[in-house]
Amino acid sequence: MQNALRMIHIERQQATLQKRPWGAAVPWKKRAKPNDAFHKQRHDLETNGLLVRTSLYISAQNDHPNYALIGLKIVPQEPIMTILPPWKGTPWHMSVGFSNYDGSLSDEAVAFINKYHETRDLRLKMKVVHSHAVANLADDDPLVSDPIVRAFHQSSWYRGREYHICF
Repeated sequence: MQNALRMIHIERQQATLQKRPWGAAVPWKKRAKPNDAFHKQRHDLETNGLLVRTSLYISAQNDHPNYALIGLKIVPQEPIMTILPPWKGTPWHMSVGFSNYDGSLSDEAVAFINKYHETRDLRLKMKVVHSHAVANLADDDPLVSDPIVRAFHQSSWYRGREYHICF
């Protein structure tokens, strides 16, 4: 938990100093694999899921340094249809929720951070992978079905949105 609080503190400092990257979009042609590889790996993801290594991900924006995004960094351990994440300076990740507007943490955020502060390997299950590699996670995915992830997701700005990863 202390490392997570330190991460939040560093993100706030960097955002206050206007040093957080704005996350300019990486052009599709620079990040996508050729069409045949894209469609094969898209099918593989929908059929077999994807082995990933997760770690806690926290990011604040320059214009709202106290309102930090909290989620999971996703590092594929198997081939996927893209070679770069969609935004410069931002890793592949799953957004789960936010800190409170004043920078404090809800009970749901604390529970999420406590559970996911350590790196873990998981096989994610995909419901569908859309064009431009937006992957919606299946209802029986280990993250989506986790009550701690669900509680934090539903208590935050992301409530009601599909659980997804932009590859």
